[in-house]
Amino acid sequence: MDFSVCGTLQLSTRMFRARLTAACGVCDCSVFLPDDTTSPNEEPPVTAMTLPSESRINMHAITTLKLLEFSEKQAAVIPDDMFNAVRSNPVTTVNFSKNQLTAIPPRIVELKDSVCDVNFGFNKISSVSLELCTLHKLTHLDIRNNVLTSLPEEMEALTRLQVINLSFNRFKVFPSVLYRILTLETILLSNNQVGSVDPLQLKKMEQLGTLDLQNNDLLQVPPELGNCETLRTLLLEGNPFRTPRAAILAKGTAAVLEYLRSRIPT
Repeated sequence: MDFSVCGTLQLSTRMFRARLTAACGVCDCSVFLPDDTTSPNEEPPVTAMTLPSESRINMHAITTLKLLEFSEKQAAVIPDDMFNAVRSNPVTTVNFSKNQLTAIPPRIVELKDSVCDVNFGFNKISSVSLELCTLHKLTHLDIRNNVLTSLPEEMEALTRLQVINLSFNRFKVFPSVLYRILTLETILLSNNQVGSVDPLQLKKMEQLGTLDLQNNDLLQVPPELGNCETLRTLLLEGNPFRTPRAAILAKGTAAVLEYLRSRIPT
């Protein structure tokens, strides 16, 4: 750019501001003109109109809330700056939801000694990486609304996992590794294509209190599921099975479990 021209333009703008204000005599009309004081290399201020990709790392959230958040950015990758920012500031919660991620970032392994809660919901992730399976302190995992079809057997190492949300994925079978994570209290698996569950394996999960299997492809509900007496919430609506009927489902979990037990062959 011709800097002499640029300087002339800036000077002309300042002169126009002065003339406009003098002519008005009521207010400083120059405030309605664009500000020319920002240098070409200066970053614009963060405002309500700032695009998500322009927002800076929230160090307050990292240091005070122990939260690493990079959500709703429509990003295909997580910037290295995000992980660099927590090298000396361990976080317990990670929120990378509502982006365009197709894979779990490998650098998640760097958080294995501190992170307890991870949210990868609303992305395009097709598989759970082995790096995620090293997060040995993980208690809550949200991977809803992705394109998962299976889970790796290595997830068995997540021995503190209590809650997992796998709703709105593409599972056709109940992930067998979940049966071996005996600390699980809540399994959310609605809106998939799961065709069956193993009641004998579920009965071994003595901490399991909530099982959501709504809107799947269950053609039948095994009567032995009624023996899973630790269940406080069992959601089965929206499946193609004929029994239990909707009227029984509407009575709640206790009634459903009782009905199922009554149908166990003797």
